[in-house]
Amino acid sequence: MDNKKPCIIYLLGVSYSSSTLLGYFLGSHPKVFNAGELMLFPGKSRIGDMPCFCGRTVAGCDFWKHLPLSEYQLYSKPGFKAKFKIAAFLLLGRPVCRLVLDRPRDDRVFFDHLAANMKAYDPGAQMVVDTSKSLFRLIFLVCTGQYDIKIIYLRRDILGNVASFIKSREGFFKGFVNYKLNHFFMPRFLKQYGLDWYDLSYKRLCLDPEAEIRDLGRFLHLDLSYETIKEHLKTTPFHVFTGSTGRAQFRDFKGLRYDTTWQWRLSGIQQRFLKWIALKSEQ
Repeated sequence: MDNKKPCIIYLLGVSYSSSTLLGYFLGSHPKVFNAGELMLFPGKSRIGDMPCFCGRTVAGCDFWKHLPLSEYQLYSKPGFKAKFKIAAFLLLGRPVCRLVLDRPRDDRVFFDHLAANMKAYDPGAQMVVDTSKSLFRLIFLVCTGQYDIKIIYLRRDILGNVASFIKSREGFFKGFVNYKLNHFFMPRFLKQYGLDWYDLSYKRLCLDPEAEIRDLGRFLHLDLSYETIKEHLKTTPFHVFTGSTGRAQFRDFKGLRYDTTWQWRLSGIQQRFLKWIALKSEQ
């Protein structure tokens, strides 16, 4: 086994924070492999039959077919009671590692196998993007002490984020609670464990992508350029089968657009309430 710690670029945030898009952005760099949402691997039955971005099934994919994906038991997420206990421990400032390291997992074995596979079939790739976003999976990865983790904390404005929940028929209440709980506990964990991370603004990414991408590149020690990324998106051989794998939206990528559909997806009362919440959070 290679004793070098696998380098993981971990995207942390709430659902609908553009993690999928950012995963493809980063994966277009020759030193980065976009693995998609690794927390979803354990829940996939008949994983070999799933479609990969490359156009083949996972079993027929030139990259993934060399790995026994159905055999890996990766850390996904804890049950409700465990989630509640982890949240309580974070509130009290108590260590949470023993709560997630409750039984053996195959994550390190998987990453070692993935590194060997990258060396053979994606030469040059040295970093893996995990777009899971889950705080619980990040806690697990940090607590094992086996990885060099570069954390990108995705922040999207509350109005746009909640509106995306409504668009996906998950409702205003779920979107609001999900947003507030995650953005309460996520920074709490990061600070409590003294972790280094990059705050990525969804708004700045859309309105000034070159500057945001350049600053992100400095954090990751990668030479990143928005214009270069747009070109590489057209040709990079991605192998993603979790999350969004639609080829057209990335192969024909025209550029970022700041989403303002919350202006009509949210009612007047909802907008005023969320703006008030956002204002209170800044005070």
